[in-house]
Amino acid sequence: MYNSTPSSKPITCWSLDNIGKIQEKEEEEEEEERRRRKRQEKEEEEEERRRSKRQVKEEEETEEERRRSKRQEKEKEEEERKLTRVVEDFAQNTTAHGIGSMWRYRQRPLGALWTVVTTVMFILLLTYIITEIQQFNEIEVFSKVNK
Repeated sequence: MYNSTPSSKPITCWSLDNIGKIQEKEEEEEEEERRRRKRQEKEEEEEERRRSKRQVKEEEETEEERRRSKRQEKEKEEEERKLTRVVEDFAQNTTAHGIGSMWRYRQRPLGALWTVVTTVMFILLLTYIITEIQQFNEIEVFSKVNK
């Protein structure tokens, strides 16, 4: 069979060699595609292993943090318990005026309030007496200088 144009070459059927080469190329491409898929699957498996290792490590770290926080809470509670015991012992056994009685009045706020008011009034009385004495001394000094 010939084309209608005079310059073209005759159309021939593919030879068996050409068909064999094409089949080999297709087989090579398929083999290359299989290799690529296998590599990709291996990479995905490796990535999955890395993720699982990271997750395990993070879980271990969070577990350690929980243990540490529980330990700190227990230590804090123990310290508060010891401090409360010391304060209670001091308040019950003290001989200083007012401190023990104020601690006993913790159940009765009115008694504690009267203790505070009495103490404040006593302090105000002392400051008033001190200022009066200072003013008196200043007047005495000026009167001696004037004479």
